[in-house]
Amino acid sequence: MDSPAPDWGTTEREVLRAVSALMAGTTDLTEVIDGCADLVSEYLGADRVWVAHHDADAGLVGAATSRGGDIGLTWHPEGYDGLVEALRSGRSAWGQVPMIATDAPRTRPVSRELALVVPAVMNGQVRGVLVVHGADPDRTHDPVRRRLVETVGTAVATALVRRAELTAIHAAREDLERLHRSTAAIAAVTGEPGLVPQVVVDQACYLVAGDAAVLLLAADDRDRPVPAARATLDGSDPLALVPSEVWTRAAARRQAERLTCPAALVVPLTFAVGPSLGTLVVTSTEPRQFTDAQLTLLEQLAGHAGAALVYAQLLESLRAAAERERTEASRLRVLSRIAEQVADGVAVADLSNRYTYVNQAFAALHGYRPEELVGVPTRVLFQPRTAEIQQASIRDLVRREGKARTQVERRRRDGTYFTAMITVSELIDEAGRPDGMVATLSDVSERHAMEERLRHQALHDDLTGLPNRSALVDRLFRALAAKDRHGPIGVLFIDLDKLKTINDALGHSAGDQALVTAAGRISSCLRPGDTLARLGGDEFVVLLDRLPDATMAQAIADRIVRAVGLAVRLHGLDVAIGASVGIAIGHPGSDDADTLLLQADVAMYAAKAAGGSRSEVYDPAMSQAAVAELETVADLRHALTDPRAGGLAVHFQPVVRLTDRRIVSAEALVRWVHPRRGPLSPAEFLPTAERAGLVGQLDRWVLHTALDALAQWEAHPGTEPGTMVGVNLSAWEVVDPGMVDRITGCLEEHRINPHRLLVEVTETALLVSGVDQAARHLGELRDRGVGIALDAFGTGYSSLAHLRDLPVDVVKVDRSFVEGIDARGREQDLATAVVRLGQALGVDVIAEGVETESAREALVSLGCPYAQGFLFSRAVPLAELLALGGWA
Repeated sequence: MDSPAPDWGTTEREVLRAVSALMAGTTDLTEVIDGCADLVSEYLGADRVWVAHHDADAGLVGAATSRGGDIGLTWHPEGYDGLVEALRSGRSAWGQVPMIATDAPRTRPVSRELALVVPAVMNGQVRGVLVVHGADPDRTHDPVRRRLVETVGTAVATALVRRAELTAIHAAREDLERLHRSTAAIAAVTGEPGLVPQVVVDQACYLVAGDAAVLLLAADDRDRPVPAARATLDGSDPLALVPSEVWTRAAARRQAERLTCPAALVVPLTFAVGPSLGTLVVTSTEPRQFTDAQLTLLEQLAGHAGAALVYAQLLESLRAAAERERTEASRLRVLSRIAEQVADGVAVADLSNRYTYVNQAFAALHGYRPEELVGVPTRVLFQPRTAEIQQASIRDLVRREGKARTQVERRRRDGTYFTAMITVSELIDEAGRPDGMVATLSDVSERHAMEERLRHQALHDDLTGLPNRSALVDRLFRALAAKDRHGPIGVLFIDLDKLKTINDALGHSAGDQALVTAAGRISSCLRPGDTLARLGGDEFVVLLDRLPDATMAQAIADRIVRAVGLAVRLHGLDVAIGASVGIAIGHPGSDDADTLLLQADVAMYAAKAAGGSRSEVYDPAMSQAAVAELETVADLRHALTDPRAGGLAVHFQPVVRLTDRRIVSAEALVRWVHPRRGPLSPAEFLPTAERAGLVGQLDRWVLHTALDALAQWEAHPGTEPGTMVGVNLSAWEVVDPGMVDRITGCLEEHRINPHRLLVEVTETALLVSGVDQAARHLGELRDRGVGIALDAFGTGYSSLAHLRDLPVDVVKVDRSFVEGIDARGREQDLATAVVRLGQALGVDVIAEGVETESAREALVSLGCPYAQGFLFSRAVPLAELLALGGWA
């Protein structure tokens, strides 16, 4: 059974407690190494552990101690790749390192072998290395175990620093003790056998007895002028020392002669071979001559006193450093607690551009733990190609303005990058000197991406990704403004002919698919450098720059018409979209963008008016036609607000029973007598109404007017019982979800029995609106009692397969089948087939366009019951219909 996995969080806390206890319990480096070796052996399986200190200035590594005793080797780490890597990176590394033995020659390492080198890092500096031999490689590759061993390395660094400090303190303390032992010599120098010296070690060290004094004045004494000395008992003049003077016995005598005392001797205070630390002055109230022996004795005493001063200064500096460290540590703890509470990353770097502190957020943004980044160069987390430039720019801004705020690319641990906003400020120490930099950093990748998306969306269409109107106008403006352009510029205005039909019949998802397909097909017809933009809805524009001539624009437009006209598969149906293209040609320096777009738009409407799925080149006459259509739309809108004043009217063409010519129903047809232009045929204004979106409003007005007329007709004497009125519905009305309720509401308003209304829909309208959706709406209407007629039957061949499923009561045979019914041949056969198809479906059949008596007789012989056409009556106003008296 496998042992349970260790709880590394608990283990790490235990290691930290063990290291803390080890550091608090001993100051001996060997004991520290032995304790660390136990920890390293436990977690890495090591059998040998030793430590070496690192002299960064000399570039040397000196072995300090090992488990089992001190080692005295010192060597350059070159050739030992593990040591070099650990010293360079500040992170643990595997490599060839020296193998050290206590009985080895002291001139070089015994051999080299593969070992793990753990840097001993303190305050961001590598103070030495912890070398582990015989470690289990599998354990050392475990990141948690490696982190534990690196924690031990921190303890080793502290021990190395402490050992160096204690060595200096011990040496100075021994010199001070020798000074105490040498105070008996003062009596011999001063001639006072009963001298009882008192020693004070502070900023100055001096001995006092009776009428004689020995003053040791430190060169950096903060309580007295430096360098100066005054005899303490007789008020003599200050002694001005000359730092540059070479101290000899003759110089000492010359300095003594400057004092006003009866006798004096001046000796410099030195330590080792360093500079002068101060002055030893011996004075006496009695004249005397100092001998060479006495001078020699005082020089020895001055050496001990110099050591005492060094010790005092060292203690003071250690106390001050400890106090600063406590203050700084306390400050850092407070700052780190604050930094850990903020969402942004916070990092502190020293003057060598290495991180000395990072908070959890900063480390997490880059994919590291905080301790992994301490000591790491700041450039590592920048984009390598721009690191030098970005860091230099930040430093310059900080120097000039005291702070830098900029957007940079940052590198994560896994090699990916993110966009960050970084703010950098300079750190100033207590003396006012630069001490590093502090940076706050936040990940703005999402905001940056959002800004890019917003910029893209501002200039591009969401659905197709094409440039939008703003981007197109800008490019067109620049193309027309460029002075170095040669050749004409073409603008193609493209409108998809059947997109609204597709949206209404198959839904907007199918419409979107059609738009994307059309955009791809248009793009495939263009040259490199041409611009395709979507203006919105079903409108596209192509900018053709640097055309060789105007004919190239026509050729590209024709390619687009052919490509877009190919069928596209939408929801299981093959649908032909079709495109109408308007072409305008401009020239740089002489035309403007708005004019060209308007001309291309006008040409596109001319292509639509000509039947669609074609291209037209702009002609000034087109503008007149466009203006005329705008006027027609405006007049039609006005007429719909006040139909009688605007000239709108509804005429009725009767439908008769062929056997006795009795009127059984009438079809309501809209007529428009324009106030200025006179009577307009439906072919002149109905397409305009459809393009302007007015056809639905027109249908509803015709319905109300027809029902009002039906009420009058129904009450007129001689009217056939059950007489009906037929009202045409456009494709747009058929697919309108509110159509059924609107028609039944209108019937209720006019108090008309629903069975008296016949709604007529063409086969083409069914195809445009979608057979399934139209059948559903018409079925609901039929369920409410309204009759349904299929108008122009036989022209929409693709709907024949669905005819059995349509809720139809009447089929009206198109006039194209009736025209040749009285002649023998193919036309009569077609008419016969269509009439009999209607009969086979079990619905009433009405023949349209009957104009001759022979045609009526032929229809009677076929068994067709009803007909309408000029043979019986044209569409007439209601008064004329009533005058017919039920016969036509």
